[in-house]
Order: sequence, then C-alpha cells, then structure tokens
Amino acid sequence: MSSHYLKPKLIFDRCSDILIQKRITLPESGTICELIRQSLQFHKQALMSRMSNKLAPETSVLLDSLFTRDYGEQSYRLTLLKRLSQSTKPAKVRECIADFHVIEELYRKLSDALNILQLGHAGVRYYAGSVMLSKVISTLRIHMVIVKLFSA
Repeated sequence: MSSHYLKPKLIFDRCSDILIQKRITLPESGTICELIRQSLQFHKQALMSRMSNKLAPETSVLLDSLFTRDYGEQSYRLTLLKRLSQSTKPAKVRECIADFHVIEELYRKLSDALNILQLGHAGVRYYAGSVMLSKVISTLRIHMVIVKLFSA
C-alpha cells in the first residue's frame, strides 16, 4: 500500500480491516503504526536508491533553480509557480500562461527522472500535494539532503 501512495491513516484502516476479515488478532495500534512507518521509509529509500547516480547534472541545476529568487523578489521561484491566480484580467491570464510554459518545460526536462522513479499518477499527486502544503524552506532542506545523497 505504501507503493500506491495511500495516506498512512488509510493504510492503517485497511490493515485493520484485513486483519479483522482474516480473523487475526489485532496487535496494538502502535505496532501497526510502526510497521506502516517502516514500510513508507523503505519505499522512500527505494526511490532514492533508484535515483542515485542517475540524476544528470543539468537536471540537478534545473531543480536548484526552483529555489532561487529573482532580483527584487522575496519569494522563491517554486513558491511563485505554486500559486495560481483565478483572475480573468488579461495580465493575470498571461502570467498564468507563462507559468504553465515554465512548468511544461520543467516537466519535459524532468520526464526522464520521473520515468526512473516510476511514480505513476498517484505518486506524482502524492508528492505534489506535499510540496503544495510545505513551506519552501522545508522543501529546500529536503532538496539539499537529496542532493547530498546523490553526490555521495
């Protein structure tokens, strides 16, 4: 279930249901939670090992560029791409179209890395959701750890 990017609570509920259906004595909830945590961690490690030594230097530079600020801007580039305007004003529509072109270019350049990860639609949605909810600083820290792992 961890490779299908289900939320931990949903995994817990499904595990409990399976154990009840098979009439297996339920362990303490902490035991199940720890097994789920270990499984999620193992899956994350498998993804990182799949990517080690396969991330091209230009792809790394491209990812690093998401954590830069343009001159005079206070927000990171990633933060600016996360926000979509619902305005119908021509200037805002043009900005959205420009952002979509940037996202399209990023996707084109990162598609090989995505293929290596074999995330599928559910995996992309899972990680995109975590990026949308995260602060750029914490995402930057995670990115730096990944870059160090790939460099090692």
